Amino acid sequence: MKRVAESYRNGALSLQEAATAAKVSIYEMMEFTEKHQIYPKELSDQEMEEHYEYAKKILRKD
Repeated sequence: MKRVAESYRNGALSLQEAATAAKVSIYEMMEFTEKHQIYPKELSDQEMEEHYEYAKKILRKD
């Protein structure tokens, strides 16, 4: 589970993807990452804006 959690830390996987890869529930993965102080990488302001714009685009109702 540690290897998969590291992929979460590096931004390669979401928390849900990491849990699925480790074959555990998202709650178990949350507990594991908290216990081992594994947190996702912080996004820059530009990355945050790009994610926000992408989310608006895919959630827009036409």
